[in-house]
Amino acid sequence: MKYTIPLMALTASEAAAQFFVLYGRDSMVSRIDPILTPGGIGTHVHDFMGANNADENSTFESLRQATCSSMGRANGNPIVEDKSIYWHPSLYVKANNGTYIRVPSNGHQIYYE
Repeated sequence: MKYTIPLMALTASEAAAQFFVLYGRDSMVSRIDPILTPGGIGTHVHDFMGANNADENSTFESLRQATCSSMGRANGNPIVEDKSIYWHPSLYVKANNGTYIRVPSNGHQIYYE
């Protein structure tokens, strides 16, 4: 029984080391999708975060030329090495007058296992 707590602590620390979290804020809102519609207009609007040079023609090589990123650590420090782009469909709500308003995001947490 005296070995139960250290074993549980070891198991928890190993599990925690198997993933990491990125924090990002939107850097662009656009109707592009470099994977599904490269070089053209996308079918819907996306919120982007990450490398500052994302566009409809983004490639691995072009993203390596980014000069900054909107991704960061939990302590607020930027991750300048992260030249990736992350995106998701924008969310809209229908207003009482019939128009659509984009729902702003307050940043994102991206988990990797």
